[in-house]
Amino acid sequence: MCYTSSPKPKKREIEEMRMLLHVPIYEVTERIEELEEAMRSESKVKQHRRYQVIRLLLKGDPAEVVADRLAMNVRTIYDYTKLYREKGLEGLKIKPKPGRPRKLNKQQEHELTETVEHKTPSEVGFSSEMN
Repeated sequence: MCYTSSPKPKKREIEEMRMLLHVPIYEVTERIEELEEAMRSESKVKQHRRYQVIRLLLKGDPAEVVADRLAMNVRTIYDYTKLYREKGLEGLKIKPKPGRPRKLNKQQEHELTETVEHKTPSEVGFSSEMN
């Protein structure tokens, strides 16, 4: 991977990237400013990178250059492009990942923590024979 600065994109490349994002030329500056504001207010690195990808594309960098610069797969760049094209900034937001449901409720978790921290095994019915 090469992290050196890339040559300035040609006018044709800039237009191709903007067309890929479906952003009219008169909205590019406004969209870049919107992304920069979102980047300033974002504390999560992964979310910040998504905004950065689109910002670089709007500035005219080809997807392959953005992928190389940010050490990402070019397929991911195109995935972010699709999300942005379909839903704007909202589409780039990372969705919470559902996990397995809890087996204990909050009260049960609290009781278990208290038991483990403040009682000996013999106080809760376990044999406490030592080797």
